[in-house]
Amino acid sequence: MRHFFTKIFSVLIVVMLFSCSKNEEEKDAKIPESNSGRITYTMLGQTFTTTDFIIVAISNYKFKWISDKNFTNKIGDRTPIDFVVGATDNNQNATFTPNGVTYSCEKIMKVTIDYYDGKIVKGSFTGNVYLNGVTTNPANPVTGTFESNL
Repeated sequence: MRHFFTKIFSVLIVVMLFSCSKNEEEKDAKIPESNSGRITYTMLGQTFTTTDFIIVAISNYKFKWISDKNFTNKIGDRTPIDFVVGATDNNQNATFTPNGVTYSCEKIMKVTIDYYDGKIVKGSFTGNVYLNGVTTNPANPVTGTFESNL
């Protein structure tokens, strides 16, 4: 009988652990149920667009980053930006993979929130990226826009 109560008690502890509330950052993370966005950028004399399951991360009710499902095109991931039209941060990260070649930067991409209505966010970005993120490689200017449902 004692063994039975030990098993019941163990099961209750496991259930309680799984039912604990999540922290704020986890609660407001947004992952769309379907393809609901777009990232468009111009670099190397060409314009590229991806609509490959766009994901927006939110931290403390602020924009954190936007990416495609494989993280081959990602903007943000530094200081969260308020969801206010005109809010800007000049120190964001970015990664782009045009034609299968990776270009990236750390802390130098300017990201601006251009539109926000609680359901949709649109923004723009501009800066320089470097082949494989190596800053001794030539700087490649990039500009673009993003949008996604939240």
